[in-house]
Amino acid sequence: MIDLYWVPTANGQRAAIMVEETGEQYSLRPVNMMQGEHLSEEYLAVNPVGKVPAIVDHATGSTVYGTMAIALYLADKHASLLGETLQQRAEAYQWAGIIASDLGPAFTGQFIFNVMAPEKLEFPIRYFNEQIARLLKVLDARLAGHAYLAGDTYTLADALGYPVAASSAARLPGALDDYEHIRRWAELVGARPAVRRAMALRADFKLPD
Repeated sequence: MIDLYWVPTANGQRAAIMVEETGEQYSLRPVNMMQGEHLSEEYLAVNPVGKVPAIVDHATGSTVYGTMAIALYLADKHASLLGETLQQRAEAYQWAGIIASDLGPAFTGQFIFNVMAPEKLEFPIRYFNEQIARLLKVLDARLAGHAYLAGDTYTLADALGYPVAASSAARLPGALDDYEHIRRWAELVGARPAVRRAMALRADFKLPD
């Protein structure tokens, strides 16, 4: 059994998709960051960084924080979603890394300066919007010639990438209108039962009034 410490964000969705895809039995433990639960003593005992998502695997005694680390841990544990050859695994690692280290942080910056910041500063808004547009073009070009990010096989890269299309890009003007190959890929990935179950968790999450 895994405890999944979760928030209804793209990062939380990534972790949930990986848990669902690997068939793990889990207990969902929503963390209400609006009430500061991520900084509570209880949660800091799980993850002293005080960020979400994280998992506690009671079968192995492992605690893992962060979407990339969770994805690699679960894929390694189940010997799945990595690709069968070294080349396939290299592609999966690379594109998962682009999602986790480049595109994900760009969307975080975009959200902070476009939505959260009380003062709308021109430079960071332009910078993150340009970064997102450039990286989405890279993904779209990749998917123009491949069914999935790592090639012809669904991998952890797609599991981590899907919330970009389903959640993060929804904030953009026009969403994914300019990225036909990402739209095709997102429809394919979004139809997977495990992905649908993971994305449905958000509908059940309610913040207190």
